[in-house]
Amino acid sequence: MAHRRKSVRKIKETIRLHEAGFNKKQIAGSVTTSRKTVRKYIERVESLGLTYAEIEKMNPKQLYAKLFPVKPEDCIGLKPRPDWQKTYHDMKKKSVTLARLWEEYIDVYPGGYRYSRFCHNYGLWRKKLDISMRQDHKTGEKLFVDFAGQTVPITNPATGQIKQAQIFVATMGASNYSYAEATWTQTLPDWIQCHVNAFSYFGGCPELVVPDNLKSGVSKACHMEKSCC
Repeated sequence: MAHRRKSVRKIKETIRLHEAGFNKKQIAGSVTTSRKTVRKYIERVESLGLTYAEIEKMNPKQLYAKLFPVKPEDCIGLKPRPDWQKTYHDMKKKSVTLARLWEEYIDVYPGGYRYSRFCHNYGLWRKKLDISMRQDHKTGEKLFVDFAGQTVPITNPATGQIKQAQIFVATMGASNYSYAEATWTQTLPDWIQCHVNAFSYFGGCPELVVPDNLKSGVSKACHMEKSCC
């Protein structure tokens, strides 16, 4: 039920931003869902002639009943099974989560698995794959650093303008103890300052800092070493 409430908030926010004049790409970034899902929400609401003012008054049960009525065929036989292989490959893409993939699945099959069952069944399928090799790290030896790739939309409350913030992440190899910071750019000054802030946060420096070959931190790639800074 919690994920349904979350999905309802996304639907309402999607329509509010759409009526405010934002495009689908901006809306998708703001509500953290795919443009495909944003388009479906807008099309469903517009096909019913509803406005944001009308759906804002609806509770989750009312809104789902209105936008995603259960078809008779959905109540007969087995639940439609997701394509787990496609789900597995989609999960490797940036900004993709199981919650987002479930939303796309339930948009197509309103009578399908609820979110908890979707995650449980995917987990069972995932366990059948080959297990990756375990990597052991010494305490305090390595700090893995990178910009996450996924950005976070920051909305100016005065103008409504949305700007994407870069997310720097530093993680200790042994403990997975992590530090994250938002910056406007991935340029060298921000890259260096993020390291200074991370070391201050951890209360010390590791033996090695391991970047992921990004342009801000690696000036020359070298096949003889993991990275040449």
